[in-house]
Amino acid sequence: METIKTELTEAKAKVNVEAVVIPHWEFRMHINGFKQHSLLHRDDKLKVQREIYTPVGKDGFTNSKKQKVYYFIDGDDREFRTEQELIKALVASAV
Repeated sequence: METIKTELTEAKAKVNVEAVVIPHWEFRMHINGFKQHSLLHRDDKLKVQREIYTPVGKDGFTNSKKQKVYYFIDGDDREFRTEQELIKALVASAV
């Protein structure tokens, strides 16, 4: 019975940590280029950044299906391709 209580307590703590590390993205910058557009969002509380690059076709329209999204943690050299990967890294560093 004690083991079940411990497992439930650990699971509850993990859920609480994950809830705390969900980024709240704040728009910072947008750049329109001839070949691509880029967006920059930040969450200064978590010290994370999201960059979105969208290519521009020869017709001048963007192709959102080919956009690339990158996530970064300040002071960490890793690059994350999904927000879920970023959250897992933040949770791992918080535990």
